[in-house]
Amino acid sequence: MAAGHRAIVRDRMFLKQVPRPRVFRDRSNPLEDLREEEIFARYRFRPDTIYFIVDLCQAAARDTGRCFAIPLVLCVLSYLRFLATGAFQLTVGDTVNLSQPTVSRVCRQVGQVLSALADRYISFPSGDRVRQVKQQFGAMAGFPNVVGVIDCTHVSIKKPSANPEDYIGRKGIPTINVQAVCDASYRITSAVVMWPGRTHDARIWRQCALRRRFEDGDMHGFLLADSGYACTRYMLTPYMNPVGEAQARYNGALCRTRVTVEQTFGILKQRFQVLRRKLNCYPERACMHIRNCITLHNLGIDRRDIVAVDPIEPNDNPHYHRVDVGDNMDGRAAREYVTRMYFER
Repeated sequence: MAAGHRAIVRDRMFLKQVPRPRVFRDRSNPLEDLREEEIFARYRFRPDTIYFIVDLCQAAARDTGRCFAIPLVLCVLSYLRFLATGAFQLTVGDTVNLSQPTVSRVCRQVGQVLSALADRYISFPSGDRVRQVKQQFGAMAGFPNVVGVIDCTHVSIKKPSANPEDYIGRKGIPTINVQAVCDASYRITSAVVMWPGRTHDARIWRQCALRRRFEDGDMHGFLLADSGYACTRYMLTPYMNPVGEAQARYNGALCRTRVTVEQTFGILKQRFQVLRRKLNCYPERACMHIRNCITLHNLGIDRRDIVAVDPIEPNDNPHYHRVDVGDNMDGRAAREYVTRMYFER
């Protein structure tokens, strides 16, 4: 046994002395070898949009003095593949012939560059766009003066070492609770990506900067929410126990309009499977990836490079965007006013 053991050690020492052959990885551009449908299936974007994202990252990297050792198009493709599939970095690297450590590094770098673009693509409507959003929402079910619909969704993450109990959501797994407001075209106009999964939806809204803008009178119109939120003069919720046909019609119109935010979450998670599965990273990095998914989701809508969405023809009926709710009116009074004025027959 001793002689055999010495032979094994001798063989291992010999193998260490033999120089390993250098491996030259094929780092050609996959966009030049695949058909457009194959590119979309793998990276969730058409080639033109991918090159647009590469140009955005190139400009942002130049502004910050950041440099990439790997061709930037491969870095972006690696990150898009990671978001699109939620696969392990080793698997992602195999698709573009990069090693796992390299994929880890470029995903972090591209993620940081894209996070600097969030404010450019996630913004609440203003100016003429507000009128258009109100008209589009009104055309859905006749609910007037709606500037957005709000809800929260949970994204699973790696269990953090600090205060892990704060992140355990309803399903008993660590999550980030993501608040989003969207418009009628499934574009996310406000996103809060920072709260542990245990945080209640209403608390996230109470601490939200958008809420302060509504409170201060900077924003005009209604947000539609479910019964988990408080009913206010600018945020309308359904009647818990509707009485009469008018309240039932109000609830029906609110539900048919508010479902847009649920559909938006479905589109977002279907496009970026990493949100549906699990982000195998700690909260800070996970929040960056979630925010980048939202940025890319909106970018895809802007460039008409997303799932087919039937356009909603705006109706120029003035009652969709002219509702006289006084600043001193409380939530229940505002809800009763809207019900009486627009849902009684």
